[in-house]
Amino acid sequence: MKKCMRLFPLLVTLLVASSLGVVGWAADKGKPEVLPFDAIDFFFEFNSTDEDLGVQLCLGGDPWKRLKIYAPDGKKILDVECKDSLKEFGLSSFFFESNEPTFDEVSEEDILGLFPEGEYEFVATTIEGDILEGTAELTHDIPGAPVILTPADGDVVDPDDVVVTWSKVTTPAGIKIQSYQVIVTNDEDSAFTYDVRVPADVTSLSVPSEFFAPDTEYELEILAVEESGNQTIALIFFTTE
Repeated sequence: MKKCMRLFPLLVTLLVASSLGVVGWAADKGKPEVLPFDAIDFFFEFNSTDEDLGVQLCLGGDPWKRLKIYAPDGKKILDVECKDSLKEFGLSSFFFESNEPTFDEVSEEDILGLFPEGEYEFVATTIEGDILEGTAELTHDIPGAPVILTPADGDVVDPDDVVVTWSKVTTPAGIKIQSYQVIVTNDEDSAFTYDVRVPADVTSLSVPSEFFAPDTEYELEILAVEESGNQTIALIFFTTE
């Protein structure tokens, strides 16, 4: 990955105790290494049912104590720093989900304007004093919503025969669906969740009967995931017999 031009030279103070001939750890450490993040996923999520839109980040790498994110125009949009014991321990994974206002509150155009297309830069300082760098390309290629065919919203279903089907997403023009994610959640206890991702040519999935409890309401979400990582959700509710 390209070297970050925003990094300042590391200033190291040498602690010397001349009577003992002791040189501090910083001298042994030397010049910090520049390392890549293990993973950076930065994308839009659009809920077509509620008509709300926001951005999400999933990031992983060596344990770090400070993280900065820069927009394509060079402006810093996030600066997170660990403190006290967490500064020594560090974070190795990080997730955030932005506010997701409905289009009645903030228009789609205004939301997209806040997060322009382009390359976002991620820079972190590890607990060892090295540098983590990476970039992620954010696009405005947001897929259309999958149409859930079965079950229908409000259906009462046989738990031994739950087959989820949906239509392929082909809009807007030029969109490239990478996969679909099917999530079934017990509406009374979200700890019970069935979550599967399938290739883009699959539009049907059987849910194991063992997952279901009788006479229980479930939320069904189907996400169309575009090759950029942007995703669109459609959801319904159904109840088991």
